[in-house]
This record gives sequence, C-alpha cells and structure tokens, in this order.
Amino acid sequence: LMATEHYLASPTASTRSLLAWDPKNPKSPAFIVKTSLAKQQDGLGRVIPDWEVRRSVMISKLTAMTPQQEWLDNGTYIIPEVFGAYVPESLGLGFKVDAEQGMIYQHGFIVRDLSFLSLFEKEREIYPLFSIFTARPVGEPLIVEWWKASGVADFHDYLETNIIKPFIEKTGYLFFEQGIVPEVHSQNVLIAMNPKTHKIETVLHRDVGSMKVDLRLRLAKGRAIDPLKSGNASFDFKFKRATKLYQENIMDYFFDMTFTMDPTMGYGVALKKAVPSYDSRKIRARINAE
Repeated sequence: LMATEHYLASPTASTRSLLAWDPKNPKSPAFIVKTSLAKQQDGLGRVIPDWEVRRSVMISKLTAMTPQQEWLDNGTYIIPEVFGAYVPESLGLGFKVDAEQGMIYQHGFIVRDLSFLSLFEKEREIYPLFSIFTARPVGEPLIVEWWKASGVADFHDYLETNIIKPFIEKTGYLFFEQGIVPEVHSQNVLIAMNPKTHKIETVLHRDVGSMKVDLRLRLAKGRAIDPLKSGNASFDFKFKRATKLYQENIMDYFFDMTFTMDPTMGYGVALKKAVPSYDSRKIRARINAE
C-alpha cells in the first residue's frame, strides 16, 4: 500500500522515537512513533525486529485485560503500544542488529498511546526517572534540590523513602501479580510524583517491546493469557527467561544504570559532586534489603 497521509515529526530523546502530527489537522492529537532506524549506534543496529513489534502490541493487549483502576490503585502502569507493522522478509531489507541477533529482515514501527498523561496531569508531576538525577546546566540535580528542601538530614534516607522503597513496592505488583518483567532502567521509566513531597506515587513503564512474561505465574494467579497465544509465543514473550529475571532486573537495571559511579551507566558521579557524602554502596545495600 502507498502512504497517502503525510505527517511532520520531531525526534525526542531517542533518535528513533518521533513525535508526529498532522499539519493539515492542527487539532488532531500528536502521537509517538517508534521507528526502525537502519543505522548503527554504539555498535547496535537500531531496527525494530518483528518479534518486538508483536511483543509490544500483544503485551499491551494483555495489560488492557486488567481494569485501569487496578493498575492505578497499585501504583504502576504500562504505557500501551497500540499497533505496529513490519516489512515482509521477501523485500530483502535486511539489517544487522548485533552478533547475537544477526541480520533482521522483518522490522518495522510501533505507535505509542500518550493519552495516559491525562490521568496524572492535574494532580501529579511526571518525570523520566533519569532526569531527576542528571546534572543540569544551572543548579544541582533535581533530586538533590528536593532533598535539601525536605529537611531530611541524610541523603540516602531521602532516596530510600522517596524513590527506592516506593519504586520497588510498586514495581513488585507488575512482577509478582501480573508476571510482566520490564527492563527497569531509568530511561525506560517515568514517575508520577506528589508535587509537595516529591515521593513516587506511580511508576510508569515504557518500551513494552523489551518486556517478558512469566506464563506460569499468570496461570497460577488465574490471570488472562489469551493475547499470548501464537505460534511464536515462547520466543516472542521469553516465558522461561522471565522467571529468572526478577532480582536481576532490579539490581542490573534499576541500581546499576541509575546509582552507580560508572559515568557510562549511572548518575552517581553527578550525585557525588552535589552531595560529597553520597555512597552508591549504601544504596545497593538498601535496595538489596528491600
């Protein structure tokens, strides 16, 4: 099919996630399109494989089978990816992702629904998780600014109360009640915060295509599995691997990619500069305790 509609688009923080809109229809809502990018970035091909498109759409359907209010009551939410498409292998449009995945011939795009923002815009402040830890051109990281205004003496105590404990508790519902395992690094997570206390109230997970599903846990909980039924189900949703990833996910993604002193991964360097007493080992111990 030939495309007959033409949209304008602007890249977001991710080069392949575009904010798109119809210039002929100024009142029509904008939307995010996550597109295949046939380029190498940091040694990784940026196409979106067919299985990631299927995973995104079908896990989004799976989450929609739980009432929205249950998600909100438990302080977590998955930003749905409502549809996608990919080119057929017969077109020969192969592109190498990495040594493990090899050439990918079926790759495409995903559309992400942004209407969830209306659930929080009046009562909560929403931030990408990484943005509250990063150094700013002027001033200290937001999390340091909020801590100093809070009156809490110890920075580690503040992080535990406002960020670590609520994050792990709310993500636990997703892991152990829904059996859905996201990659919880700070670029994949948005947080809705109480504007007065700056404590996490809701954890919002994006990038559904990177999630996995614990099929046995869903069956044990009596939760629906219909959207997971396909000829490629085990491969698409990584059932066996999901079961092994609960603790690893928190430590490898949430801790290692947020709080460490490694300047290529975490934001610990910026925190240490703003708070000389900051010690990432104390954060690791507190996360382990949770």
